[in-house]
Amino acid sequence: MLTILFAAILVGYIFIPLAKAPRYLLALLIVVLFNVLMFPSVSRNLKLQNEGGHTAGVLIEKDCATQNQQRVKYRFAVAGRELVGEGRPGQGNKSCEALQAGDQVFITYLPGTPEVNVPERAVDSWLKTGLVFSALLVFLLAWMNKAQAEFRQRKRASLAPQDAGASEE
Repeated sequence: MLTILFAAILVGYIFIPLAKAPRYLLALLIVVLFNVLMFPSVSRNLKLQNEGGHTAGVLIEKDCATQNQQRVKYRFAVAGRELVGEGRPGQGNKSCEALQAGDQVFITYLPGTPEVNVPERAVDSWLKTGLVFSALLVFLLAWMNKAQAEFRQRKRASLAPQDAGASEE
């Protein structure tokens, strides 16, 4: 869903004609919006990456029907508490299709808040990748602004002689 939203924003950005300054401001807003939408996920994963504890749990059930929506439900014990978690099977675990009820699932959790957990042996926050992507997106959008302005200028220049020639006849 986020991908569709982001694609729609970019398509609108490309096809809606704006002056130079508002277009650059809109480019910056698109990047900021992307980062705001991704912040909760990246923040949680950064905490899990830096402070996360590791344990093993037991798979309760799975849903592998669609590739992008795979979910596993598992239970695990931490500090004498039994918890149930759910998520997409990640790094260190078997693929969703290969897992069976009762199989071991590796889990990373926050020691102070074990309710925050993911079925992964090692969590990657993707913070550095996100920052690089954001910088590249700013440069891409700025380049698109420049390319669109040059295209409009060439189009106006190519139409001007035809209009002048047509009026002379």
